Amino acid sequence: MAILKFFKDYFDFNVMLLFLISVFFLYNDSKEYKQKGMQKEYKFCRFFIYLYTIVAIIGYVLYLKLEI
Repeated sequence: MAILKFFKDYFDFNVMLLFLISVFFLYNDSKEYKQKGMQKEYKFCRFFIYLYTIVAIIGYVLYLKLEI
């Protein structure tokens, strides 16, 4: 229940936008890591790109559902 209250109180469009901006910067970093041959860093960035995208979408959908 505390998680749903958090989403209702704090997760809005601005937070989703912050997540997506973070994804954009991580994507740019991952391209540089791949070019330099840094495989561990590349995989780490790719993992967080997917994680942040999923959290942003799920969080925003929950926020919209809880506001209704």
